[in-house]
Amino acid sequence: TRRALRAHFRCVGENRRMKILTKPVPPWRLAALLLVATALQTTWLARVTLWDVHLHLPLLTVVSIALLLGPRSGAIYGFFAGLLMGVFVGNNVGSFILSRMAVGGIFGYFDRTFSRDNLLAPPLCAMGAILVSHLIFLILAPTQFSVAWWLRQTVISVPLHALAIWPVHWLIGRFVAPPQRTMFG
Repeated sequence: TRRALRAHFRCVGENRRMKILTKPVPPWRLAALLLVATALQTTWLARVTLWDVHLHLPLLTVVSIALLLGPRSGAIYGFFAGLLMGVFVGNNVGSFILSRMAVGGIFGYFDRTFSRDNLLAPPLCAMGAILVSHLIFLILAPTQFSVAWWLRQTVISVPLHALAIWPVHWLIGRFVAPPQRTMFG
């Protein structure tokens, strides 16, 4: 029966004293979520602005995936989110990839325990994600974005994304449930 459990579950080495076995999230769910978020961002949300700032739905999904599934899944999901956004926007592909991967990797360390117990974790991580992604764009493309523009966009984007993360995180938590933990092994 242990071999059957190990075949059905994969071992996550986050707790050194005991093995925590988790059931992986099906990749098709993550791909579908990414495609829907990117389609919404490049069509409907591209036309909606609030004080000349756009809501970055794929970035919010990266934060939610990282909080629910951890840094590795967050960074991989961030890579594909950045790649898709860079391709659809048509420029700064490397900036999109690096910023989304960094967000997924960094904020994935606040996974499971912190994000489940604290209601302020998603908005705080969304605010940090905006700062990180905007800073990466400022560093990698300094001629396209002035510092004044960057400050204005960041100051307005931070509270906007902090509020928008709650429904996004709730919906993703229902669609991509974090792995169920068992203590076999």
